[in-house]
Amino acid sequence: MALDRSRHLLARHVEDPRGPFDLTPGRRIQRIIGTPDGGRSCSSWQYRWRHSTAQFDYRPPSPYITANLQCVADQRRKSTIRRHPEKEMIMEEMVRFKLNGKQTAATVDSERMLLWVLRTDLGLTGTKYGCGQSQCGACTVLVNNEAVRSCMMPVRDVREKEVITIEGLSGNGTLHPLQNAFMESDALQCGYCTPGMIMNAYAFLRKNPHPSAADIVREMDDNLCRCGAHQRIIQAIQKAALEMGGGS
Repeated sequence: MALDRSRHLLARHVEDPRGPFDLTPGRRIQRIIGTPDGGRSCSSWQYRWRHSTAQFDYRPPSPYITANLQCVADQRRKSTIRRHPEKEMIMEEMVRFKLNGKQTAATVDSERMLLWVLRTDLGLTGTKYGCGQSQCGACTVLVNNEAVRSCMMPVRDVREKEVITIEGLSGNGTLHPLQNAFMESDALQCGYCTPGMIMNAYAFLRKNPHPSAADIVREMDDNLCRCGAHQRIIQAIQKAALEMGGGS
């Protein structure tokens, strides 16, 4: 009897279409990834710049991360769903601003965040959604040459101002020195944080064209990179600073 039961369980194990999982009730197999934190996936933690040369300093994700899905769902719903006018009235108005060197006018709800106007209405998807609460830097753009988090800036606040996104940093088909430096230094892995990194570094180099490594770490500390490319990012910014020579 015991032998027959063992064969039955083995058959269930082999034939299960989900693969070699433990089918015992109440048990589940967890995929363990070999990482410096003792087996937990790197995506569950945040690297910090200042420890990137010697050791990793992990800290649990902030509470805002747990609300990301609901936050982005709400904002996208506001960006894409056409509400019935009898149920809700959205006061749309024309907002004029200069975008990547060209005058732009968008008739939108002025309360919408700049990030979603850029991505949804204007099709500039280089600017990324990361946290929705101005904490990660993935959505960084330039407003009058100042780095801002577009996920928390209503589009009304850029009226009659100049906005530059990652798409507008290059000119005449030529990449900006910062973009070239990131490529040549391999200062990225997944690349999701890279547009925000470059835009923040651009604004920084305009103010401090000859930064030290410590200056770069301090200025870029709020731009999160989960892939651990911090040292290469620092090298790329230093290289771009030399090529720019104090220019833009």
